[in-house]
Amino acid sequence: MGRGRQGLCVGGGGGRAADTSAWSLQGSGNATRLGLPEDGRGARGLESPVPGGQGPLAEPGLARPRSQGRDGGVRCQAERMTWLSLNAGGRGPLTSGREPNSRPSARQSGTLASACPKILLLSQLLKLGALGAGRPEGARAWEPDRLRAAFPSVLLVWTGYREGFLWKRGRDNGQFLSRKFVLTEREGALKYFNRSDAKEPKAIMKIEHLNATFQPAKIGHPHGLQVTYLKDNSTRNIFVYHEDGKEIVDWFNALRAARFHYLQVAFPGASDADLVPKLSRNYLQEGYMEKTGPKQTEGFRKRWFTMDDRRLMYFKDPLDAFARGEVFIGSRESGYTVLDGLPPSTQGHHWPHGITIVTPERRFLLACETESEQRAWMEALRTVVDRPMLPQEYAVEAHFKHKP
Repeated sequence: MGRGRQGLCVGGGGGRAADTSAWSLQGSGNATRLGLPEDGRGARGLESPVPGGQGPLAEPGLARPRSQGRDGGVRCQAERMTWLSLNAGGRGPLTSGREPNSRPSARQSGTLASACPKILLLSQLLKLGALGAGRPEGARAWEPDRLRAAFPSVLLVWTGYREGFLWKRGRDNGQFLSRKFVLTEREGALKYFNRSDAKEPKAIMKIEHLNATFQPAKIGHPHGLQVTYLKDNSTRNIFVYHEDGKEIVDWFNALRAARFHYLQVAFPGASDADLVPKLSRNYLQEGYMEKTGPKQTEGFRKRWFTMDDRRLMYFKDPLDAFARGEVFIGSRESGYTVLDGLPPSTQGHHWPHGITIVTPERRFLLACETESEQRAWMEALRTVVDRPMLPQEYAVEAHFKHKP
């Protein structure tokens, strides 16, 4: 099981109750809603679907909690909250991140539990007013064990640093072996080690270029997770799973929290609402197509294609660590377009439904097995082509043009 620290999460019972404007929890089946009490305005929150009943997907949402404690005027008021996960039934934590040795603003009277017994997350993901808390005498840097002893009714979750073991698919042999993973927000990196006692990591994945998406069908395990990052500006895939569904969801959420912290620093003027969609992304389209080579006289070969934003990648096998090739898909204004069908002289394809991708450098000829697959790919490709390019995407395009 993974271990996390360096993020503060409070909740649960105990202590004096806050007033009726505190958080309410409603859980039903495999969905949990976190919202405001029914006070005439209605509850506001977000339902988190639970894949396979194992734990929630971390779908972003905005809510506006208010809580007023009664302990000497101590209060906790959250103006806005971007929350990343909620365990089913309200039993688990919302993930967050906080720099090492940082602490919430504190007063000497009151406790976390009595001030805000129903607030579940206090971290940099909330815009906090003030939080009253009695710091235990002698506690250094809000050490988890001392805090748990001082505040038994408070749920503490530390997620700026996380480590644990996941089953990872080998790059060459395809076997899943247990590997130690370490996520450190301070270094902005996810690392994995071939041995638990290894001093140096086998790979370092920078949070800046990291993405994670659930892939149970592709990996062949209900708790499968695909992690991608850039290595020498090429996409590297890592496939992992854990027997415990909650554990893999916690890892997914920890990666999103680390991404959120990075984006806050990288884009200081951006709002939380602008950053949340960038935490992780699903692929626009995946599946098999046939392709031919640059001369367009070679035979068509079946390949697995993945559309990741503006990167169209193709693999010999869906679980390959590296793509056989990558194509940058720019905007229509930059000379990119997608055509229905193949040139009349094209030969050698076994599948009848063609797609032609036109770039400033060359044409890419593809073929789909069914018309529905062709329509899905055409829609995904045209969605990207019709979208204007961002300044940073021009730099990516330039790299593709000069790629050997």
